[in-house]
Amino acid sequence: MFGHSTTLLAALVVAAPAIAQETLPDDVPVSGIGREACATIIGVDNLPLLAQAGDWALGYLAGRVDAGQSPSEGATLSPVDPVDVVTGLSARCRQAPEGPVIDAVRGYAEEVFMQAAQGGEVVAAPVPETPEILREIEAGGDAAPQAAPETTPTRPRARPDGLAAETAEAPDTTGDG
Repeated sequence: MFGHSTTLLAALVVAAPAIAQETLPDDVPVSGIGREACATIIGVDNLPLLAQAGDWALGYLAGRVDAGQSPSEGATLSPVDPVDVVTGLSARCRQAPEGPVIDAVRGYAEEVFMQAAQGGEVVAAPVPETPEILREIEAGGDAAPQAAPETTPTRPRARPDGLAAETAEAPDTTGDG
């Protein structure tokens, strides 16, 4: 009853996510944050990206364990401690900010497993240019935050004793109405 059209529709539904993915150059075996230049994840302004790279690195390390590798007996670094992984990743990225994040992750993993990765070379994506507004802020231009005033505005004088605030519920005591 359903025949070939149902089979074709099912095949398209299954294949759609793969078809929709961006095609990467042949020389880049990975995508995502692992392909970004280390410079994009280091520094206080990039903490969200460092956290993302840390999660990515934990997945990479879990993949190596899943593939049958075990942490070395003498390894002082942990493949499961997020703080250890992010600290090691940040330190390696500071040493080679132009390199891809995956190189820093592979360097960390090599110390954990005492075995080099089998993957090929990854070319880092170019570091994105700093937006103009941020360049203006760094240069102290008009977009830079203004200093707070040296004096605080004065507060209104306190209500004299015995004078009630006029509200809709308060009776009119002025005698006018």
